[in-house]
Amino acid sequence: MIHHGLKTIFIHIPRTAGNSISFALRQYNNYDASNKIKHKGIFYYYKYHKNIVDEYFKFSCVRNPFEKLYSNYMFKLIRQDEDCINTEFNDWILKYYNNDKSGIVFKSQLAFLTINNEIKVDFIIRYENLKTDYNKVCEKLNIENNLLYLFPTCKVDYRKKYNDKSIEIISNIFKRDLELFGYTFDGVKNVNNSTT
Repeated sequence: MIHHGLKTIFIHIPRTAGNSISFALRQYNNYDASNKIKHKGIFYYYKYHKNIVDEYFKFSCVRNPFEKLYSNYMFKLIRQDEDCINTEFNDWILKYYNNDKSGIVFKSQLAFLTINNEIKVDFIIRYENLKTDYNKVCEKLNIENNLLYLFPTCKVDYRKKYNDKSIEIISNIFKRDLELFGYTFDGVKNVNNSTT
């Protein structure tokens, strides 16, 4: 999303508190609803908004891919999406992976944030550090932190939901995300690495 009043661009990666952050930013003056852009990577902004992208503060939020995928599944299940009804989590992963209908579900978080393998955002919030990192964004934009948690999925231990095959698939697909952001199947190695 683009907020001209705050001179900021928020890269909304699915299931990383993006709706909550977008809602919080829309509360501030000069928000133009026509700029409500969801799930577009930084490449989109450089292509279609190149006149402003370099002067605006660009940020995003990332999440452990294993947790993110389970959250995505639960979100679809709660919404009664056809592809999840009567489909167990590991079967859902295999179905998407084998049918190559992954679309945005299996898109690397780095794909949203990079151009030619170079991260092009100014700040990366870590979902595990959401409150603290979003406070840093608010300080940068000189706004109050009015973040609400919208559309949370149930809090369960995602690690208990994966089988070995699904762990292997997600580890391969999100290899670069796992390495760069320090994520592991069991969690995160370092939650304080929020800047680029």
